[in-house]
Amino acid sequence: MKKAIALILLTIITLTLSPSMASADEKIKATYTSNFGQGIQRENWNRVEVEIENQGDQDFTGQVEVDAGGKYIQEIFIERGKKITVEFYIPPMGVENINQVDVYVKNKNNKAVSSHRFSVSYYRGSGTSHYIGVVSKNPDRFKRIQNFIDLETVPMKEEHFNNHLFMENLGTIIIDELDNLTLSAQQKENLELWLKRGGNLVIGGGRTTVENTSIINPDIMPYRVSNNLEKELNIPFFEGKSNVLFTSGEVLGDIALGTEELPLIITKDTNQGRVVFSTINFADSFFDNVNDFEKYLEAIILSNPPRYQGTEYRVGEANRLLTLMSVDLGGLNFLSPGFLFFGLIAYILLVGPFNFAMLKKYNKMDYGWITIPALSVVFTIILFLVGSTGRSKDMANTQLNVIEYFNNGTAYVESYNNFFMPNGRTKKMQANFLSVAPTTNGLTLINNTTLETSQARIWSNQRAVISTTKNMSGPIVKLELLEKETAASITNNYDYEIFDGYLVVGDRWYRVGEISPGETKKLSLKANSVHVDYQSLFQRLGVTSHMYSQVIESMALSSGNYTFIAFDDKYTPIEFQGSPITKLMNFSIVHQNNMEIDIKETTAVSNISAVVSKVDFQHYDNWRTHQYYISGAGEMEMVFELPKGVDYQGFTGRVNINGFRAYGNVEYQVLNQETSQWEKHQVGGMGGSFDLPKLENYVRNNILSIKLVISDENSNVDLELSGIKFSVIGGATND
Repeated sequence: MKKAIALILLTIITLTLSPSMASADEKIKATYTSNFGQGIQRENWNRVEVEIENQGDQDFTGQVEVDAGGKYIQEIFIERGKKITVEFYIPPMGVENINQVDVYVKNKNNKAVSSHRFSVSYYRGSGTSHYIGVVSKNPDRFKRIQNFIDLETVPMKEEHFNNHLFMENLGTIIIDELDNLTLSAQQKENLELWLKRGGNLVIGGGRTTVENTSIINPDIMPYRVSNNLEKELNIPFFEGKSNVLFTSGEVLGDIALGTEELPLIITKDTNQGRVVFSTINFADSFFDNVNDFEKYLEAIILSNPPRYQGTEYRVGEANRLLTLMSVDLGGLNFLSPGFLFFGLIAYILLVGPFNFAMLKKYNKMDYGWITIPALSVVFTIILFLVGSTGRSKDMANTQLNVIEYFNNGTAYVESYNNFFMPNGRTKKMQANFLSVAPTTNGLTLINNTTLETSQARIWSNQRAVISTTKNMSGPIVKLELLEKETAASITNNYDYEIFDGYLVVGDRWYRVGEISPGETKKLSLKANSVHVDYQSLFQRLGVTSHMYSQVIESMALSSGNYTFIAFDDKYTPIEFQGSPITKLMNFSIVHQNNMEIDIKETTAVSNISAVVSKVDFQHYDNWRTHQYYISGAGEMEMVFELPKGVDYQGFTGRVNINGFRAYGNVEYQVLNQETSQWEKHQVGGMGGSFDLPKLENYVRNNILSIKLVISDENSNVDLELSGIKFSVIGGATND
């Protein structure tokens, strides 16, 4: 007997310890990094990188798992003595209020052999983006950028082009020599998508050849390269004078610095973004003069400020709207788990005592131990079965899509999905899209291609953000702008109805209304600005509650001065098998660079919004990209990007400052391009306006530069960026 007991104990110990004993041979060294060596951010898309070295005597099979609200798993195999790198892209942590991200390296027995925890940090910054990326053999030279703009420069490698959403953290990318970068077809696609959605790409010349420009789509290059030759650089802009290696070629964009004979900086817009080409190499010995180098970089960066693209605000607002849209999911709403619990309480308070009383009356108390709990179980099962039959067997998908159109017949789709789980069965959905990111803990992304629901609770709502591109054209928008009237022509070239739409001109919102398939709607817009009618929008969705922030206005915020937003509930750009779409809403955005805009009068240039290009305060907070709370001395530079093809000669400009409270010594300054001097203008503590006669003296390359200056450490300013507007006043009609 004793021998049998000892044998059983030995067997149990062996079975218990065998996984651990096996893992003793698994010598894994893992290095964990996030973003550019910094913490996980609440406000932006994040990159988690795990470098794993197999130092054991056997090959290693397992997986890397990231728990970041949703779960991300990548299966791995590492040969003995080799190392691999695995990367994950996860959404802003503020969307689901996640405070930590856990990463595990697990073996084939699902046992963690290494782990790391990232804390989630808050970012205080200008709100445009976190970084300026630099592709260079000597990236430290570009840190001088931080002398004139409050954005950190970070060295970039090819792997940083693997995900376009993470690239949104980079408002500007500088490539000092195209030979320093080799991109795959997918990485080139990500770079071009990042550009179209608002990125600024700066390319250095001097050693540029026709061959190495192939990394960039020739249709978006501002300069057609021919060859490289030495030229004397002797212009007043620089302190130094010497020969430089110059890239000759044909100008295809706008010359921002230089002349037709010697163009130095050339720019070209591509949808929302911009490509900047320097005909001088950034590593040229001419720039050993650090003052000239910094001045040259300043001319490039501040004239082409990083643009805001989206981040937590957009994802968070979309999720809040999804929550409202998903209120009635699942049918038989009264049989939700909450009401089931209420039913059990009712049983305990009513049915239980009644049952007890009846047993006592008929002297059957001996059966009480079984009848009361048995009836409770039966009652629960009946409620559950009735509730289950009232719900779809398939997952129900509520979907909100933001569709941005580009001018080459393509569109970018950012899809926010809410999956309602009608049962506890595990479901796997193929998700072969540009990017997939689960944001709730019931969804798992496996190998970037499959969404799995094994962790989802029954009757729970699970969310995921998905992006893809489509070959499709949006509505055709044509505008004729006069001082007191806007003539608009909008063609719906869908084969389905636009049930509502809004045209944004400056700070004015005009309701366009319904447009039938193939219809061209012509409007003469003279009315006052309107607000988005959320009540009728939600009534169409069957949603009664609509207390939330201005999600639609925020989507138009970064679009420019002219935007068209169309609403439909017919087109389904993202579909999952076995998950029918229960509710659908599409927000389609046509940006100003994809419109035909004819400015008939210079005075029609009005209510142009400011874009922040530099923030240099010791203490400030930025909320949702456009609200600033500033204390202490410093300055903030802004630019107005005015429409091209307009003659500003002889006109007067007016800068209006609203949404502004100043306490202390505060002033605004405007850069006079003729004298290169900053001219002072005073406004009241509650805002005001000032005029700029001879506007042509202040505008260069369609850019008007102003700055807010605080000279007193005890001063405080509350600033609403959307309240700073520029308009042209006075003058004659353009021919």
